[in-house]
Amino acid sequence: MKKSTEDQSRAAPTGRKYNSVAALMQGEEIPKDVQDKVFHLIAESRVATQMAQLRHRSGITQKQMADALKVTQSAISKLEAGKDDNITLNHVKEYARITGDRIHLMFGKPFTHTEAVRIHADGLKFRLEKLAEIASQNIELQSEIKGFLGDAFYNLFNIITLCTSKLPVNADDNIEEIRIEIITGKNVTPANGSSLRPKCEKEVSAVA
Repeated sequence: MKKSTEDQSRAAPTGRKYNSVAALMQGEEIPKDVQDKVFHLIAESRVATQMAQLRHRSGITQKQMADALKVTQSAISKLEAGKDDNITLNHVKEYARITGDRIHLMFGKPFTHTEAVRIHADGLKFRLEKLAEIASQNIELQSEIKGFLGDAFYNLFNIITLCTSKLPVNADDNIEEIRIEIITGKNVTPANGSSLRPKCEKEVSAVA
């Protein structure tokens, strides 16, 4: 039986490219109820999909993963193509061990932006303090760690400056313009042999 002209038109590829399933469904005008079902299925298999992607990025085949877990390849295929309800914490732990990567799971409501920033800031502070402790105990690593901390300060400063510049400014905010300038220099040895340092290696000035 030949397809109708209308059916053939619907089946013909559009040639359009999309970056996500959501964009594809919207671009192809998929009915809302079908979109909802697809999003529901995606939500039910997020962990399984991430585990499959992790294995693939690590260059490990399903057969190799199955051998490492002492199961069949079909079991791995079913696990990665199934719902998250079928995955145990032991599965997640073993995938992390075999791939040599890290898997982080979080249950509950997502962090707000401010909560996430505070958590990351606390973690950053802890790590930087540990690096400072290592530098004080290991002379060979002092130069490298000092350089890293300098780079970290510079990068963080640039990030905060960029984000601050995107904030809206209203006439009634009563905020003065702030300019911060970092001046660096090296030791200077004059003709008389005495060692001089620049007046200020790091000078922070606020100009209204």
